[in-house]
Amino acid sequence: MKKGLFVIAMILFITSCQKDDKGNENKTLTQKKNLIETTWNVTKVHSENGKISGTLPSSDFPITADLTAEGKDYDMKIFFKKDLISSKGSFTLSGKISVGSIFEKPFERKITELPKIKKWKIKNDVIETENGLFIKVTHHSENKMIFTYPITNNFGDLLSSYGIKNGKIQGNIILELTK
Repeated sequence: MKKGLFVIAMILFITSCQKDDKGNENKTLTQKKNLIETTWNVTKVHSENGKISGTLPSSDFPITADLTAEGKDYDMKIFFKKDLISSKGSFTLSGKISVGSIFEKPFERKITELPKIKKWKIKNDVIETENGLFIKVTHHSENKMIFTYPITNNFGDLLSSYGIKNGKIQGNIILELTK
């Protein structure tokens, strides 16, 4: 009799968990904030539509270039907490700046920390930050999240080292995270 009650209890427990999992799939990202608030491992990083504009210092000649980047050597965690997004660890970002077939310069940069975000909220499928950064979440499941955010001008030193002044970068960085 006890074994029979135990088996029935286990069946009810398993079926109730399955219903909860299916219910999470239909929830909006806003409703799943509690699934985001955890520790994530950076597993893939790459650029999308990277464009650079600026001028050459010797002639003030305007220049436009493509920027491509891909991550490697991943050892970074991102912590999503109630009022803070922070990171620990590093990865290497390798890529190139190219102007057609005329000019191509590779670069490699070790990323040791992402900027801390003290206040954030979720609206639809976008994480809005206190400093006006909008991070578009393109995929979210219980164990995987992919998001896209604009490339910022924190590559200014890289551009100036290649002789590009007044450089501006546009495009996106795509991060894939897993638990």
